[in-house]
Amino acid sequence: MAKTLKHAVTTSPRRRPSAARKPAIGAEEIAGQIATAIAGRRLPPGTKLTEASLGEIFGVSRTKIREALYVVARSKLLTWLPGRTAFVSQPSVEEARDLFETRRILEASSIRRLAKSVTLQQLARLRAQIVREQKALSTESLHTGTSTGTRFLGEFHFLVAELAGNKVLEELVREISARTSLVEIYYGTSMPASCSSEEHRDLLACLERGDGEEGANLMAKHLHHIEESLNLHRAAQDDFDLQAAFSSVTDRSASAT
Repeated sequence: MAKTLKHAVTTSPRRRPSAARKPAIGAEEIAGQIATAIAGRRLPPGTKLTEASLGEIFGVSRTKIREALYVVARSKLLTWLPGRTAFVSQPSVEEARDLFETRRILEASSIRRLAKSVTLQQLARLRAQIVREQKALSTESLHTGTSTGTRFLGEFHFLVAELAGNKVLEELVREISARTSLVEIYYGTSMPASCSSEEHRDLLACLERGDGEEGANLMAKHLHHIEESLNLHRAAQDDFDLQAAFSSVTDRSASAT
């Protein structure tokens, strides 16, 4: 009898690992996925994000989803209070104006700072980024407001902030950029992606000359052009698919089964 019991105890656990398990995912990673989906225009403003639906998508408890929502809400990308349903933020016109004003100040500072000490290697990275933009524009036929276009064009700004060498400034630029991207989704923009890329080349030329002041002026004008292209009189209406917004997560889970 004892021998039978011992055999059962030592062999049973060996059979369980054969059952499929989804890879563990933390609240910070979930928050990053949600923020990326918002910034990438896969979740338009006003989208309802319930704990139940997100829990099912990510395969975690509602407690972990609440932790993730709290993290995203701190960056103002969500309108959410604990115990209530979360919604992707719908920025007001006043907030939209304030965000672009703040972004102009931050990014003028970042390019001015970078121009003082820019290296040949850093210039090469910026040139390569613009080449990627141009390739995307030519091969994907990107139009105004597409998520792919936003990602490529936004990366130029992130790279300038990163190379400027101030981590706090870089974090602020990324946060404000995500929120202005939300504004562009909500209100719609008429500025072609090709125009943004052309202005990026002008900014690069300033850095090549080491002209920080002119670079700061052009950066402010560039962001002003984006702001002026917004249709702040009405919000754009976008269809969305919550499951598709997190396709990378669901694909990973499927491959683990």
